[in-house]
Amino acid sequence: MQTTQEPQPTAALHTVKDAAQILGISLSAMHKLVRTRQIEYIELGTELKPKRRIHPDVVKAFLQERTVPALGDAA
Repeated sequence: MQTTQEPQPTAALHTVKDAAQILGISLSAMHKLVRTRQIEYIELGTELKPKRRIHPDVVKAFLQERTVPALGDAA
C-alpha cells in the first residue's frame, strides 16, 4: 500500500514550463497532463489569468509512479 505525504509548503513551486523540462517532455505534453488532471497542480491567480504551479514532491511522485523496474542482469 502506497502512502502519500502532504507536500511541504516551504518548497519552491515549479512553473508548468519548469516541470516539463524536469520531466523531459514538451510544454504541450505538460499542459495536456495538467488539463486532463493526470498531474496535480496548484492554481493561483485569477480565472481570467490563471497561474498553475506544480510542487516538486508532485513531480518526484509522478516520476516514481511511472518508473518501470529493471528485470535484473541481462547476462
